[in-house]
Amino acid sequence: MVSPKAFLGVSQHGGRRTDDRLQAFALKISLDGGQYRTVDWSLSGVLVGDYYGARGPEDEVEGSFQIATDMNSYPFKAVVVRRDSTAGQLALNFTDLRPRAFSVLEAFMMGRYGI
Repeated sequence: MVSPKAFLGVSQHGGRRTDDRLQAFALKISLDGGQYRTVDWSLSGVLVGDYYGARGPEDEVEGSFQIATDMNSYPFKAVVVRRDSTAGQLALNFTDLRPRAFSVLEAFMMGRYGI
């Protein structure tokens, strides 16, 4: 039997990360008037792809995320951890994630959410 994490493409973390990252299913991120897809995400933050905006480390941001199978939008507040202008990536660490949004991410990561 395949574990939910293996099925969902969870990568083991290293360094300063505190949660496993999910790569297989991207979230849609709304940030600063733009729409982006995640490279990976966890319960503590997201790595946004195709980001070429002006945000940089230590910037505080507000945005929302959606899961492809769910039309609901879940707001969050985060701080920019790093920006890679060459790769077009922006790493965000959640600073305010409502309980419902956290529950949705947790259920999705554990394979208990309809995908």
